[in-house]
Amino acid sequence: MTASDADGAAATHVSELTSPEFLANPYPAFARLLASEGPVFVKAERAWFVSRYDDVAAVLRDPRLSKREQASQTSLLSQSMLFQDPPNHTRLRNLVSAAFAPARVRAMEPRIAAIADAILDRVAARGRMDFMAEFALPLPVAVMSDLLGIAEEDWADLHRWSASFVVSGPAGADGDAIRRAQGDAIASMTDYFRRHIEALRTRPRNDLITALVDAHDSQGRLTTDEIIGTCMLLLIAGHETTMNLLGNGLFTLLRHPSQYARLREAPDLVPAAVEEMLRYESPVQRSTFRMTMEPFDIGGRTIEAGSAVVALIGAANRDPAVFPAPDRFDIERAPNRHLAFGVGIHACLGAALARTEARIGFTRAFARLGEMRFAATQPDSLLSGLRRALGLSTSRKTPPFRWRPSTMVRGLQTLPVEWSRC
Repeated sequence: MTASDADGAAATHVSELTSPEFLANPYPAFARLLASEGPVFVKAERAWFVSRYDDVAAVLRDPRLSKREQASQTSLLSQSMLFQDPPNHTRLRNLVSAAFAPARVRAMEPRIAAIADAILDRVAARGRMDFMAEFALPLPVAVMSDLLGIAEEDWADLHRWSASFVVSGPAGADGDAIRRAQGDAIASMTDYFRRHIEALRTRPRNDLITALVDAHDSQGRLTTDEIIGTCMLLLIAGHETTMNLLGNGLFTLLRHPSQYARLREAPDLVPAAVEEMLRYESPVQRSTFRMTMEPFDIGGRTIEAGSAVVALIGAANRDPAVFPAPDRFDIERAPNRHLAFGVGIHACLGAALARTEARIGFTRAFARLGEMRFAATQPDSLLSGLRRALGLSTSRKTPPFRWRPSTMVRGLQTLPVEWSRC
């Protein structure tokens, strides 16, 4: 079956995959997709989605699918390795891979622990915090600040630009406004990094961006545009994934109290728990687009050349053919061959760092704060007294949770939690 006769073949359509209900909880739609006979389905003209684990892994690995052909030529982010094919992809990835090597990440562990402890020092006695704003964001921000050599006071702007870039919005959202905001964010990041690179040429430091500038100036191994594109990619991917891993992970634990209790009893299970968090609420829900350079057979369909293909990572990680009882959160699940960090040449370069930050962050937070719980909203004292007089419940209510308006990344906007004062 080709694109011309595939319309309507799937039980789940793209309009459903951009609805507010989907953004709040994509997994019922994914389950219907995986159970249907149309797990590969057409979005619009020459744009396809794949959902089954084996198909997603194949799309992420296959060299016949090009990232370069889908790149936007109007943004310097297109100069990063994310939108390159070999040999350019190989050259750019090799220039930064040493900074994320396992030995380098292990050497960073004391610093990551110190950052986590400093954050907890600020909030522990208070007994309450917005976990997203006060822990899940500042931990990877500080780690990336060290790695890239960016002053922490600049990260508020940088995170705001990054957040604007990953927004997609639900069906019916003002697409032109979203694209303008994304364009403004990219322009702001471009200007910031261009100025930062020029400053490093006169005052070099011992950081990754200085190393890239040296690779340009003294070795001629990459262009200034490629440096800027690489900086953008590291900025966006370097904290978005870890921030949402931390937030999604704690949110899921709090919704599964028996698993949370098990983890507190056996903290050595934290690494396995992190892997299940990655599978169950994947921080990256779908891949960026890839283009077919020739006719491409997958899932019983032939996708013609010049078509865009998207891998639904969040669906693949709930595929019952690979994960028994996929909707069960099990911190001791084994094996756990999730695809949260991708596979193939574009697999996440910072996967080891993200895992390390999550392991250390959760271990430190559990040890320091004890048992966390969703922060409840206190009822008005006058109304509370009236309800008590009438014999009605005065229990506090858990606030509603809002997910970020993006079909690419999955993360909470806020996560208020509380604990007994330390």
